[in-house]
Amino acid sequence: MSSAKEIKTAIVTELTITVKNADTWTKNKEVTIVAANSNYKYIKYTTNGTMPSEIVGEDIKSGETIIVNNNCTIYVAALDSINQAGITATCQISTIDNLSPQIMDISNGAITTSSIELTVNAADREGSASGKSDIAGYRFSKDGGNTWTDYQANHTYKFADLIGDISGETYPIQVEVKDRAGNTAVQAKDIATVKKDEYYVNEKEDILCTIGGRNYYKMNEVPAICAIAYSDNDWVGPILVSTEPSAVTYRY
Repeated sequence: MSSAKEIKTAIVTELTITVKNADTWTKNKEVTIVAANSNYKYIKYTTNGTMPSEIVGEDIKSGETIIVNNNCTIYVAALDSINQAGITATCQISTIDNLSPQIMDISNGAITTSSIELTVNAADREGSASGKSDIAGYRFSKDGGNTWTDYQANHTYKFADLIGDISGETYPIQVEVKDRAGNTAVQAKDIATVKKDEYYVNEKEDILCTIGGRNYYKMNEVPAICAIAYSDNDWVGPILVSTEPSAVTYRY
């Protein structure tokens, strides 16, 4: 005489998978799984594309939140006392980006004695069925990252307030790129401004100017900018401008 095997299948009416900020690009996702009732023995989930079973997947309690760090399909199953899945649920996650952007190049445009124009070529590295996280902003530093501009959408920028050595000064430029998930990448490039050739002097015995047949000579090699003083309708002598007091000396 045989007896029928008792089946105690879970009768959970619903499994709900909730993803926080599901449509926003982030570095990870908070995922909460909730069962509509307690007619089950345990709940399991996977993130590797397989359906949970007695031996496959991770245990989770109803109402518990997990952190998912990669784009995937979440499978959830509520199982009964004989390990049968009474109900299952799935959820696709496709807006996780934890890769830093790629900066291919920082190119400089026009450069003067007091300005540097920059153009940044960068791209986002994370792609999915929903598209790309994409670049959200650029910011720029002229002092090696000690101070920064605000983030901007434009990939070009002009430093127009550079007051350095008149012989041309090298600036430790840095560019930071941020994608919509908040990942960042930084690249550095040293760029020098152009010296002021027209008025710039840094050689000892350079002739600064000739006034009334008299030559005026620079006394040392400290860089300076030279101009000529004019008063009472006549040239009266050279003027040397420099950040170094020793530079403003001349002889005739």
